[in-house]
Amino acid sequence: MTNSATTGTAGAVSGTSASTDANATAVTGTISSTTPGGFSSAVRGINNGTGGLGIGVWGSQNGSGWGVYGTAVGGIGVNGSASSGIGVNGTSNTGTGGRFTTTSGLALHTTGGVRLQGIGEAANRVLASDATGNATWQTLGGGVGIGGSGTLNFVPKWTPNGTNLGNSLLFDDGSSVALGTTTPTHRFTVNHSGSTGIGVNSTSGFSVIDINAASGDAALRFGNAGVNQWNMRNRPGDDYFEIFELGGGGSRMVIQDATGNVGIGETANPTYKLDVLHGGSTGIRSRSSGSFSVVDIDAASGDAALRFPKAGVNQWNTRNRPADDYYEIFELGGGGSRFVIQDATGNVGIGETTNPTYKLDVLHGGSTGIRSRSSGSFSVVDIDGASGDAALRFAKAGVNQWNIRNRPADDYLEIFELGGGGSRMVIQDATGNVGIGETANPTYKLDVLHGGSTGIRSRSSGSFSVVDIDAESGDAALRFAKAGVNQWNTRNRPADDYYEIFELGGGGSRFVIQDGTGNVGIGETVNPTYKLDVLHGGSTGIRSRSSSSFSVVDIDGASGDAALRFVKAGVNQWNTRNNPGTDDYQIFELGGGGERLRIENTTGTVVVSGDFTALGVKAFTMDHPLDPTNKKLMHAAVESNEVLNSYSGNVVTDASGKATVSLPDYFEAINKDFRYQLTVIGGTFAQAMISKEISSNKFEIATNQPNVKVSWEVKGVRNDARMIKNPFVAVQEKTAAQKGKYIDPASHNQPESKGVTYDANLSSSLTDTKPEVTKAANPANVSGGSLEQGPVVKPTVAVIDKTGSVADVAPVNNKVTKQLDNTGSSVAPDVKKNLRKYNQNQQKKEVQINIS
Repeated sequence: MTNSATTGTAGAVSGTSASTDANATAVTGTISSTTPGGFSSAVRGINNGTGGLGIGVWGSQNGSGWGVYGTAVGGIGVNGSASSGIGVNGTSNTGTGGRFTTTSGLALHTTGGVRLQGIGEAANRVLASDATGNATWQTLGGGVGIGGSGTLNFVPKWTPNGTNLGNSLLFDDGSSVALGTTTPTHRFTVNHSGSTGIGVNSTSGFSVIDINAASGDAALRFGNAGVNQWNMRNRPGDDYFEIFELGGGGSRMVIQDATGNVGIGETANPTYKLDVLHGGSTGIRSRSSGSFSVVDIDAASGDAALRFPKAGVNQWNTRNRPADDYYEIFELGGGGSRFVIQDATGNVGIGETTNPTYKLDVLHGGSTGIRSRSSGSFSVVDIDGASGDAALRFAKAGVNQWNIRNRPADDYLEIFELGGGGSRMVIQDATGNVGIGETANPTYKLDVLHGGSTGIRSRSSGSFSVVDIDAESGDAALRFAKAGVNQWNTRNRPADDYYEIFELGGGGSRFVIQDGTGNVGIGETVNPTYKLDVLHGGSTGIRSRSSSSFSVVDIDGASGDAALRFVKAGVNQWNTRNNPGTDDYQIFELGGGGERLRIENTTGTVVVSGDFTALGVKAFTMDHPLDPTNKKLMHAAVESNEVLNSYSGNVVTDASGKATVSLPDYFEAINKDFRYQLTVIGGTFAQAMISKEISSNKFEIATNQPNVKVSWEVKGVRNDARMIKNPFVAVQEKTAAQKGKYIDPASHNQPESKGVTYDANLSSSLTDTKPEVTKAANPANVSGGSLEQGPVVKPTVAVIDKTGSVADVAPVNNKVTKQLDNTGSSVAPDVKKNLRKYNQNQQKKEVQINIS
């Protein structure tokens, strides 16, 4: 049915019923099909109007019934749908505008909001009901809603009575949440005074805290008193898990994305499951507070190894050798297998790495074998024989040569030469006496018996060699004898701890080194006061000789004042030294004389402070200018009975025959009694004369012709300050001691005893005097102790045991050939290594082992 009218209130469908029957209907729509379509409807009201508040289905009832009543067994009783109006509208004057009843589903299901009007609505009210279920909007309090009090921004919680709200520990200011503080610095800030902070527990199989950053830099940061120290994060550049030390330390540890490789120090690109990089000396340590600590290296093939490189180049490998399960230390780069421990037997092979047949089997091609060192107080290698015959045996090319053992007959330690040599050295049981040669019964701590000329020598290939002699009283000595008679003693002198060389048999103390100062006394053995203090009664003192091409005695002063001083009866007379201020060589007269001679540093100029006298010619010598390789040229100085200065030159007179000669400006200051010499030079005979004598350091020459060349010479007697104070006397009287003697006795065919410097009463240092042998009686106060002749105890005869390990029995060589496994972890990179140092002089290989 269709109503096409565009005005009026007529409906498209209109139903009217006057029946009073309870089930009467004005309009009934029925769908008889039991399988209708998805949105079929018995009655559907559609309002296509777009303006106003049009209604699709309108139900109205003036009584207490229902304006619209819909029931459904499993579908929708009444469906209302509107684009902008009211889908279902129910009104009632006295009854209920709309009633929704369900026995199993939802009585009222709304998608969107719900508006309840006309029941006291107002802002911030709550919906309350009376006893019959009628709802109205009410204000909180007075039995309506939940009461309580709290602080701004604190999240409320139930108070202990369960009916009111109060403050919780959580603080929420709208942008951040805090626990334990009202000033959050992060989105969630926890502040506590105890030792526990945040804990996450799960009753399930795991518990997860997610930290997710859009950039990938998701981190946990650790601080100390507000200062950030560490950061644990996902590194955004490569998604490595990273532990980062803040404050300058940088990246400390990473776990590589995809591979799971762990880098400690190596945080850029760890290429091993555990890749450690450090700049110090400490690397990896495994410690346990239990009874042991184990680090397992397990390879499926059996080749489980530790490899040791240097600057990235592999050097060593320690591994389980997969071919035979030997423990092996392998040198990479060409060295090969160095050390094994044999599986099952435990035999150790060093060098012998194919089949070690002894508990320690060492094979090497060089000169070094086995050494035991300890950084502790001692180092012990035990060799224990059940019979007492515990020995070390030494062989050459398989032939036994020597045996060092505990001698079972008397428990002496014995060194025995195999092959017929017999017992060479023993250490006596109980006494500790050592016998070398004397192996039956040594009676001294070191008892040496030999038939040749060599006895004891201590040598060291190191920087020094020491033999200690220590006596409790301080009298520690070496005594030298001849055929049983003591001759010399070198000792620590017990009275003053001087080192002393003492001549036994009456000679007495000959040499000492003073305790505390290190002063050496030769002859002066009581109290040497110089570093070398020599006292002797003869004429010979100190001599330095060399069997080589030269002999040097160095005198070196730290300040440069290195000197030899000459003394007479304790009074200093002369000093020859290096002048510390100038490094000039200087001869200095002590006692007021001052400097007498000086050779200047760098120039070699010789300066004599006094007069210089020579018996022979005062000359200079040079290579002959015409034949310098074969001849030399000598020029002698001019001798005179006066001290003269000479000046000369050439001058040409002018047109008037005059010439003025200028002398040095100091001439008249140091000269007197002037002498002139003129010589005319040229083809024309002319006369020359001194027309004006020296005045103001000038003189004039006149010739009887003009333009004459004249050679001139002027001499003056020295008249400087020194000559005025010390005038020169040509002829002098000899002193009383010199009269009757000669300055140069040899030139006058006289003996040396006629010389002015000869004194028959003195033992001159210039004579070839030999030292006299003086041997005085031994002073009474330096006797006893090591200075006395001790008894010589003859050794007793003892039987030497030549059985057991000293029997010349060669060991059985039961080694077998076995192929070495050089594969797997022992394969070296293609690099060259310098493994050995070669000494060209000694032609020995040196091996150094450091144990730390």
